[in-house]
Amino acid sequence: MAEPRVVIVGAGGAAHALTGLLRALGNDAQIDIFTDRPYAGYVVCEQPYFLRGRVGFDDMFYARKGWYEKVGARIHYETPVQAVDRERKVVETSAGAFPYDVLVLNTGAEPAAPPIPGLDGVREYHLTSDVRRCLSFAEAVDGARRAVVIGAGAIGLEVAEGLVERGFERVTVVEGEGHVLPRALDPDLAAGLEQRIRDRGVDLRTGVRVRSVRTEGPDKVVELPDGEIRADFVLLATGVRPRVELARAAGLEIGPTGGIAVDPFLRTRDPSVYAVGDCMETWERITGHRRPVLPMLASHTNRSGRLVARNIHHGPRFEYPGTCLPFGIELFGVTVATCGLTGALAERWGLDTVAVRSRGVLAKPQLGGERVEIKVRALRTNGRIVGVQAVGGPGTARMIDRAVLAVGEGVPPHRLSLYETVYSPTLNVAYDAFTQAVDRLLVEGGWS
Repeated sequence: MAEPRVVIVGAGGAAHALTGLLRALGNDAQIDIFTDRPYAGYVVCEQPYFLRGRVGFDDMFYARKGWYEKVGARIHYETPVQAVDRERKVVETSAGAFPYDVLVLNTGAEPAAPPIPGLDGVREYHLTSDVRRCLSFAEAVDGARRAVVIGAGAIGLEVAEGLVERGFERVTVVEGEGHVLPRALDPDLAAGLEQRIRDRGVDLRTGVRVRSVRTEGPDKVVELPDGEIRADFVLLATGVRPRVELARAAGLEIGPTGGIAVDPFLRTRDPSVYAVGDCMETWERITGHRRPVLPMLASHTNRSGRLVARNIHHGPRFEYPGTCLPFGIELFGVTVATCGLTGALAERWGLDTVAVRSRGVLAKPQLGGERVEIKVRALRTNGRIVGVQAVGGPGTARMIDRAVLAVGEGVPPHRLSLYETVYSPTLNVAYDAFTQAVDRLLVEGGWS
């Protein structure tokens, strides 16, 4: 039986993971990857660190053209796919029509432009998966001294930290929600982080909506309810949405979140067409009800690419488990790591939950251990843990990796309380901070 002709639209991380695993499995499929960009194989999340000078431009790339040639995949740079003809099983491109047996849509995400009056594109920037935008923004940063960042999510805060490091005279971050990182943290855990951000020199405005933006000569003027701020440029860090125009035009189903709807094998309504990465709608495995979500994470992108590689090679037998919505970031020397639901999301989904906060240490302070604050949330009905948030030192992320497994597998809290952990005086404490928080939850919820 001849190996399939695989066409991948989009050269993001899922394409690299899929191609690499197909070859590792010994699959000799003809692979054609199409991208509308001159670059491929770079880590989008490292762009703020490039702007801060912590990584070079070439350091952001995990694969170059030579890698694709080595594994026998043809990558077509600056060749956008214009249409998909599912009946003929071909994609139409500027370089002609290409047939496929299996089509993988990896079209990623695009900026969600905020509805702010006066935006005109002049000295207004987004950071997206298109690295050319990053280079354009890097040019704007050179020589500038004042900036307004709209949005206090991960990208907005990482860039703000970088601008402070570069000695900007004024860095203002404006967030419409009541606290920073609103998709990951509850307000009480965000409060300490906000104070640290302000202490490091950022003019942080939360719960504030931008009324308008206008250009006056060399200045961008951002109007807020309490006055105006002048800046050299504006960074719009207000989130992204799936790029689904190609899928929609091909008659594929778009889910309620705006991503491409897929089955457990990551196939669209057309069994010969898969979707992976940020353009794909997936489901949560937090509550047991598989609600549709958009994780927008590199780890999700990589996992979905690897799973589709297995299903192409073996046939559709491997099911995607869904997501626990993990998140992590390091800001101004503090690590934030979370998984599962915030209080706001639990409320929006109509869930009755109970939550506890706990403070602990990651190791003995005299041996370099730092403090950590943890919040654990569970369903009031049965004690199932549905959310964990932590703010602390560098070991915080490893602790949340453990929580991700507990949340995803629905491990009861009384079992978590007795799970063993790695211990050495410089690495942990015998009664670790996460277990302490779980025990407090057991008492609070009446399950002890």
